[in-house]
Amino acid sequence: MKLYDIGDTIQGRDIWAIRMTQGARGRPLGSRPAVLYQGTTHAREWISTEVSMRLLEWFLAERRAENPEVVEILETSELWFVPVVNPDGYEFTFTDERLWRKNLRDNDANGDITNADGVDPNRNYPEHWNYDVEGSSSVISSETYRGAEEASEPENQANIDLVEDMADFRFAISYHSFGQLLLYPQGWQTLTMTADDPIYLALTGTDDDPAVADFNPGVGADLYTTNGEFTDWAHGEAGVLAWTPELSQGCEPAPDCDFGFEFPDDEDLVQTEFERNLDFALNVAKSATDPDDPASHVGLDTANLYLNIASLDPWKTNWTQADLRVDVSYAGGSSQPVEVLAKRAVENVTLHYRINGDAAQTDAASESPSGDVYGGNNAYNVYYHYLRGEIPDLEVGDSVEYWFTSGGAATDAVEEYADAGLSNSGTNIFRWTLDGFWIYNLDTKMPPGVQMYINNCYRLDAYVQDATLNKVKISESPYAIFKPVK
Repeated sequence: MKLYDIGDTIQGRDIWAIRMTQGARGRPLGSRPAVLYQGTTHAREWISTEVSMRLLEWFLAERRAENPEVVEILETSELWFVPVVNPDGYEFTFTDERLWRKNLRDNDANGDITNADGVDPNRNYPEHWNYDVEGSSSVISSETYRGAEEASEPENQANIDLVEDMADFRFAISYHSFGQLLLYPQGWQTLTMTADDPIYLALTGTDDDPAVADFNPGVGADLYTTNGEFTDWAHGEAGVLAWTPELSQGCEPAPDCDFGFEFPDDEDLVQTEFERNLDFALNVAKSATDPDDPASHVGLDTANLYLNIASLDPWKTNWTQADLRVDVSYAGGSSQPVEVLAKRAVENVTLHYRINGDAAQTDAASESPSGDVYGGNNAYNVYYHYLRGEIPDLEVGDSVEYWFTSGGAATDAVEEYADAGLSNSGTNIFRWTLDGFWIYNLDTKMPPGVQMYINNCYRLDAYVQDATLNKVKISESPYAIFKPVK
């Protein structure tokens, strides 16, 4: 074990990191895969300090006791601990204000620390910094004030230097409180998982079987959106998969539980909170040497290929990046792109497809093009990535079956029906791309989901062009056109 001074705070306090690995004093930095555990990014969250420190002490004690599991971890990987990321703010919670959150940046330069001062360290990282005013604030008195510039705070810069320059980090856990949550990227935008979601699911679990009992796992924006936040930065820019466990208040499940950030100063309660989080922290440590095949508490083996992550985590049902299956195509008269989420370690991912029962054909899958909305900066894809193939020469009414293979692995086949604009092919709903209308064939039965949508729309009695570019009046055709109410 070795102690490192990784930087100084605004007020000159040292920020300490502890490196734990076999032969730490003589072993070069970055020579083994590493995991980072840290606490007290937010000054008032004292339970995060305790859990970080007790985890360090537990690994040390178990190593001395020759626990074979811990011996294996420390002979093959490194564990780093930063129990107090924000020492100035932490000290301030003892001397001045117990519920202080931020660091001690004197924003108004008046020599006094008041509510107008401090920067939220967990909104100051470069990833999506200053993206919007929902995930962070430009108001200096706000609890989520992001700072004048990205990475402007010395506490953040110390953490960035540690992650980027001092170790080969694979995973990081940044303890916070409160809420009994296990959050992971992405946090800057709702309904947005990462390409590495299979690894997060294997280690974190789902609502029905979380890695920490009574905790709710999910992407960070499930709680609220953030930008300039640590775990998004760690994964999106540093390539380190990361979590934010929001620890307990210390009084759950009592209905009147209201301790908030002031976890009780009770040894039994503190130890219980540490112990309930231990298995998750241990599984993350055990996974550092093989990150894309992690030690899952539910025994979930990460697959090579995925078409629908929501089958494992129903919370992500209907998310754009989760369910990649195309069961109705509007590409009649052209080609249909289809995608798969693939482990980077596998090669030669191939799309197979069969049109109208004919012989199967293939297309080599390649990297999906960058996206600015759901992918953000097209990052968050360290161990998995999205690949795309093309099904060409589709005609309206074609029936298509497709699947992907790689290295002996195969996805389930997807059955797809091809359609194009307004037609009499029998498909019952179409997207009219010229003006954002939905066109519905009144001669067919309306699906329940469409019925709900149409109940919130109004009918237009107007001339439109059908697929043959002929003008058709709604009252004289089997089609109804609906447009969302403004």
